[in-house]
Amino acid sequence: MLVDAPEEIKAAHLAFFRAGAVIATTASYQASFDGFAERGIGRDDAGRLLRRSVELAQAARAEMADDGRERWVAASLGPYGAALADGAECRGRYGLSVAELAAWHRPRLEVLADAGPDVLALETVPDIDEAEALMIVVSGIGIPAWLTYNIDGDRTRAGQPMAEAFALARDVPEVVAVGVNCCAPSDVPAATDRKGTHERRDHRDHRQGRHPPRRSTSPGASAHQVLVVSARRPRRTG
Repeated sequence: MLVDAPEEIKAAHLAFFRAGAVIATTASYQASFDGFAERGIGRDDAGRLLRRSVELAQAARAEMADDGRERWVAASLGPYGAALADGAECRGRYGLSVAELAAWHRPRLEVLADAGPDVLALETVPDIDEAEALMIVVSGIGIPAWLTYNIDGDRTRAGQPMAEAFALARDVPEVVAVGVNCCAPSDVPAATDRKGTHERRDHRDHRQGRHPPRRSTSPGASAHQVLVVSARRPRRTG
């Protein structure tokens, strides 16, 4: 849709804002340079499409500015498995090293960050190896990020303990929240029991302005909502 129907993406963002949403998640979750290349889209054009995903959310927010309500744009970065489009984001264990995963994620993360979102949404991560790669790439980027895992019970989809998974973000100042998403509602309590594994710290950066609210779900909420286990509120840009 970034190629063929960008106005429909903007309309969706507007619909969510009008319904009361305060965070727009960009249409970039599954987008990758590799995926665009398979459609015959060159690297420069692919970069422009990734930036467009942020710009569409920003444009929708601008149209709602008159009501005085604060809203934020989260640039979505899904896992490597999502780009494969074969369900691998529900398994992890791709057979790639941490260094290889970092090299794959870095170009699109840098493009999305350069487009000026308020926060980077590192989401649906099934494996701590991939989370470690993302922590390497996001370190020093200068934009706050949240990290959420795709889980099964009290473990990542790859079978690692949640305490170990959340601990990866403890010393990365860019990470302002950790949590879970795309999981069964019944798995949420097991994840919240691990909330002490991530210390809260203030995030300060010259690019940030105001703070978006923390988000959470109850055990009865949709499995596609994000549960924030621990959070520090990033400041809004612009």
